Amino acid sequence: LIGLARKTPGKEADNVRTQLLEKIAAHLRTRSLVDKVLISPSCKSSEPIENRDHKEDVIGSYADGNAQGMLDMLKKTRKSMVIVIIDYAGLTTDPDDLLLFIRYVIKEILRYNFM
Repeated sequence: LIGLARKTPGKEADNVRTQLLEKIAAHLRTRSLVDKVLISPSCKSSEPIENRDHKEDVIGSYADGNAQGMLDMLKKTRKSMVIVIIDYAGLTTDPDDLLLFIRYVIKEILRYNFM
């Protein structure tokens, strides 16, 4: 189980943002029982998943990576994977981006199984 979360850009202090991200990660681990937590520390829900986290935001020990890490995992894993999000906006609010993401996941599944 992979927990995925994102935090909208805001004006709060860095330590406050870190505390909020730690709480999100803790909820994913304790309530959803995920094995890994991947967090986009500052992105809008309308930002394409593929474009998130290219710059090196500092991810604390509360998370195992970011959106780019998730995409890399999808490329490299040979195991079944379940992605857990707290609400739909945790992934994306753009239906076209969601469709692109689903196509990407299906392409990786097919690539693994038939190549």
